[in-house]
Amino acid sequence: MTIDIRPLRENDLPEADRIFRLAFGTFLGLPDPTTFAAGADLIGTRWRAPASNATFGAFDGETLVGSNYAASWGSFGFFGPLTVRPDFWSKGIAQRLLEPTMDVFARWGVRQSGLFTFPQSPKHLALYQKFDFWPQRLTALMAKPAAAAGKAEGAFDGSRAELLAQARAVTDTVFAGLDVSGEINAVLDQSLGEVVTVRDRDSLAAFAVCHVGPRSEAGPNAVYVKFAAARDDRQFGALLAACEALAVRRGMGVVTAGVNTACHDAYRTMAAQGYRTQFTGVAMQRGNGAGYLGPGAYVLGDWR
Repeated sequence: MTIDIRPLRENDLPEADRIFRLAFGTFLGLPDPTTFAAGADLIGTRWRAPASNATFGAFDGETLVGSNYAASWGSFGFFGPLTVRPDFWSKGIAQRLLEPTMDVFARWGVRQSGLFTFPQSPKHLALYQKFDFWPQRLTALMAKPAAAAGKAEGAFDGSRAELLAQARAVTDTVFAGLDVSGEINAVLDQSLGEVVTVRDRDSLAAFAVCHVGPRSEAGPNAVYVKFAAARDDRQFGALLAACEALAVRRGMGVVTAGVNTACHDAYRTMAAQGYRTQFTGVAMQRGNGAGYLGPGAYVLGDWR
């Protein structure tokens, strides 16, 4: 077996998607592993946003057997989903995929990087520790049935350039250089959903990058908050209500979002608003650094 690591091509995407579902579904013990994340697209959406993502495929000859995806959020980077075809597990392929991932983080000049994985899996933890990623606090993947929740916030009144600049001003207060412009552009360019905003007088106080429905990362009948940030608890609460209003307006039944429990105030606010944990993972960060996760950080994003 000779494994070659190279960028994915467009014609690799269907098999990369199949392996992604098969690998996670097999690990989680689903009766039909290929039904994992049915209706959601976590692979093609990232491949189609090359300005802020890098994709790597592991090939045995011309046969794709695994893949990994790295995302640039300015001064922060994360990777995943990293998946390998089950009949190629325990052959060192995941480690081979991580080597160019670390190289791309170095090329991007990120100050901190992380990942989301299974806290109950010694194998996963040991693999990532080889690359100096260390387990920290749990990440709760939470959900709330969507119901009419008052007046929805209006759409952002300005150009995309203004939206990106004001969003950067919000994220920069959370972690210097944090920038999710790539996520905003991906949602708008690929029609994956909407960017929900909350204003405080003339400035942006909070925003959420939301995927909506099938063929996005949300999947059927859901709004998925890929990333959100707010300046304070009041604005964060208003942002959660605005995301729920988006779901109602778009005919979606549930809002889903990931929050790291290190962001204690955000986690408590979500629980108080009726969000309930559906699944837990663990955040691992390189060098065991804190990054932007902390008690007073009103930030959503699970790094899947």
